[in-house]
Amino acid sequence: MAMRTSLIFSNSLERSCVTGVFSEAMRRVFWCGINREKYPGLRAGRRPGWAALITISGSSLYSPRPAEPQRRPPLRLSAALFPSAISRGRAAAPPVNFLAHLVLSGPHDADLLFGNFAAEAVRGRAAVAAYPPAVQRGIRLHRLIDSFTDAHPVVRRSTARLREAGLGKWAGVVADVGYDHLLARHFARYHYDAAEPLPAFAQRMYALLHQRRHELPERLQHMLHHMRAGDWLSGYADPEGLKRALLGLSRRVPGAEVLATGGAAFLAERAAYEADFEAFWPELRAAAAEIH
Repeated sequence: MAMRTSLIFSNSLERSCVTGVFSEAMRRVFWCGINREKYPGLRAGRRPGWAALITISGSSLYSPRPAEPQRRPPLRLSAALFPSAISRGRAAAPPVNFLAHLVLSGPHDADLLFGNFAAEAVRGRAAVAAYPPAVQRGIRLHRLIDSFTDAHPVVRRSTARLREAGLGKWAGVVADVGYDHLLARHFARYHYDAAEPLPAFAQRMYALLHQRRHELPERLQHMLHHMRAGDWLSGYADPEGLKRALLGLSRRVPGAEVLATGGAAFLAERAAYEADFEAFWPELRAAAAEIH
């Protein structure tokens, strides 16, 4: 009997799909849908929380497997939205790399971009289902970007270096903000439109998101107001802006005082992180393009 075996991330937003046939359309929004041959930097191993979906003669069976021992990924947190989650030391909150998410949304689909941004505060299937399908696609893009980033060995190399510098479990937060700093610093190199400078891109993003602010969760509306007023996106290009962002987190998040040293630690070895980012960005961009 012919069998087709696929992998899905069982903790995903779309885990309910295990009750039905795993279609190619679904496959494209899951981690397993990424063609690993196109992204040779990725590890081939299975991560904790994965399970097999075995389709036999048109029916599906959800077959969980024991998680393999593996070090937990670093925390990737947004203090402005989920301070309680951070204070409990849980990796339940989204990353803080706003600039990367917006650039990876591409130039042509406002709903995709809006959903990618809204995903910062949209939790649960009911909350996702409240948005139209085009916006839901942006939410799925956000999840794919996060999963791809967390699993990539180049990013893990960066976070390992930051842990050695004393950042501990907060290394992933510093890597997120630091990578946005590098994206902003070399924006013309990494942006899909080299003719659009970062300040112009930032103002365009603020305008698009502000027009639809009432569709955002209330907490994200509040954050967008401060992001726009303080021009966070452009500010990431300045090394002092990187330091201020991490210093602010260190003051607002209980137990995260070490983040105050994160900017200096990242900048001390910026050349190494630039090499990491240069290797990582093309693969991340190609993966994101599969949902466009």
